[in-house]
Amino acid sequence: MEQHIFWKIGEGNIMFWWDQWLSSGPIYLQLVQSSKPKNTKVKEFWENNRWDFEDLEEVIPKHLVEEIRSVYTNFGENKDKPIWKLHPSGKFTLVSAFQELRQKEEIFNHYEAPIRETYNHLFAAREIAKCIWSWISRPLGIDSSNNIIIHIDVYWWNTKANNAVHGMLPRIIPRP
Repeated sequence: MEQHIFWKIGEGNIMFWWDQWLSSGPIYLQLVQSSKPKNTKVKEFWENNRWDFEDLEEVIPKHLVEEIRSVYTNFGENKDKPIWKLHPSGKFTLVSAFQELRQKEEIFNHYEAPIRETYNHLFAAREIAKCIWSWISRPLGIDSSNNIIIHIDVYWWNTKANNAVHGMLPRIIPRP
């Protein structure tokens, strides 16, 4: 999903090589090089609230330097802002993320024939789903290690709430 996030530069704390802050995409994808770029922040190429074009010309091709010349920034006055490209508002929505995932009706496994994507696979068994469930449930003290979505839902509903956020779940998650 990272490719659907565009960064509007503010403080310059976004990754120079890895994040998408140029309209042409992340810089590392546009380079032919043998070594992996360092984790450099955009603001490391600023000097006195201006782009340091001399430093830029030493590390990236001229056409990218020219593209950077057209990037507006207020050099640290605002926070860096992620813009979700899949929704007109620029804000992340679960619906737009779900629609993007659903566009890929078949999943190809390197060792097996294509399989049809199911609700359970999409929302529980995929690695990204496991990470999201873990990220949400860990602070709530809820076990999300089960890979079957209905079991996760039932567990969340039947576990005694141990904090205020967990207590709100029955109001926002439909009963399985």
